[in-house]
Amino acid sequence: MIEVGRLYFSYQPGDKWILALLVVTVICIVSTVGSGYFLYASGEYAGYLIDQHFWGGVITAFLTLVTLAFFIVFWKSCRQYGPYYVALIAANIAAIYTGHLGGSVTHGRDYLSGYLPLIFDASVSKLSRPDSILMVYDDYVAQIFESKCTSCHNDQRAKGGLSLGSYGQLFTKGQSGNYAVAPGMADYSELFKRVILPPNHDEHMPPQGKTPLTKDELDLLRHWINLGASDTLCVSQVADTTTLASIIKDLDPTIAQYRRSHLMAEISSQNLKAELETLAAKLQVVIRQDSLQGDNSYTLSMLFPPSTFGLDQLKELRPYFDYFTRVSLVSCDIDDAALYYLSRMKNLKELYLQKTKISGLSLIYLQKIPSLEILNLSFTEIDDKSAIDLLDFPALREVFLYRTNTSNQVIQALGKYKPELKIYSEEGPYF
Repeated sequence: MIEVGRLYFSYQPGDKWILALLVVTVICIVSTVGSGYFLYASGEYAGYLIDQHFWGGVITAFLTLVTLAFFIVFWKSCRQYGPYYVALIAANIAAIYTGHLGGSVTHGRDYLSGYLPLIFDASVSKLSRPDSILMVYDDYVAQIFESKCTSCHNDQRAKGGLSLGSYGQLFTKGQSGNYAVAPGMADYSELFKRVILPPNHDEHMPPQGKTPLTKDELDLLRHWINLGASDTLCVSQVADTTTLASIIKDLDPTIAQYRRSHLMAEISSQNLKAELETLAAKLQVVIRQDSLQGDNSYTLSMLFPPSTFGLDQLKELRPYFDYFTRVSLVSCDIDDAALYYLSRMKNLKELYLQKTKISGLSLIYLQKIPSLEILNLSFTEIDDKSAIDLLDFPALREVFLYRTNTSNQVIQALGKYKPELKIYSEEGPYF
């Protein structure tokens, strides 16, 4: 901006101030890139976008240094202003692009363009239908449940035995033995009793760390249950109920925001599915949504007969590692080098590696997967030394070691020291 003012608006800044600004900028950028390098080298962050973001930072730092060098020449001799100006523009472009990559790492590739249709869709930003059509449950109560409750209480993860995925499930008993919703009796409804508990209570819902229901949301829930908890109750039918009508009116902006968030999540999910389908066709593998886990959870498996799938193909999946919950790489070409990359799949629950070239030298990497529960290593070269590393897997409960190089003595010792770990001497399942 300063140089634009110099060129086009006769603004004459002090060169010493520009020099100081450039020096501070160089120091900050070099420090940032240095810190980023240590994170990048640690392996805690991986993937195509991470690679591009890191090298974008390196290029930005280099161009900033070049800009500073050309400015010093210009300052001392009044020459090289053109190269300085070009380098300054290039450094800014690199900084903008690198920043965009950082946003993509945090928010997804399409975080700028993916939701543009919602900006121009009036039906998303407000509840534009007439009160005679708006339903208290579908348009208000269910939206609150979707935003505050269903991440833990859904068909795939029914915490406490309760799922709020459909209207009918509200009237079932959870593990407490009480009905979640007792029509006409909010104070006797287990769901309502939990959400009005003090925030520091062990049984308060949602639990600590998650956003609790607001006063208006609690009031709406109470009135709706006391009126019979019907899914056919229209907003127009409660227009004469001053208190409830006022609550609904006050909640309109919040509910509109929830609807927008739900639609954004749906669009993001659709984009993710399309990207994974394209990648699966390219790599000749099978990628499907994991019906056992949730909408944005996926399984990875091989075609039969399996195509060539090795380390290079696995690396192409890096931007999507967090979405895989079950992976079956039976009879593919991966070896121990692939275990490092598989350990980046932080949400992986089941991993099937039978008939691969794994020897176990890097099995320790898989200890970094916090939720890995099932591991199949049948028909691999896993030996006693590698098998002992299984003791330090945090969530592992089943492992298959058929036709490996492990001895019965070590298998018995593993069972003794970790009795909750089931070790099977059979080929085991795959998909």
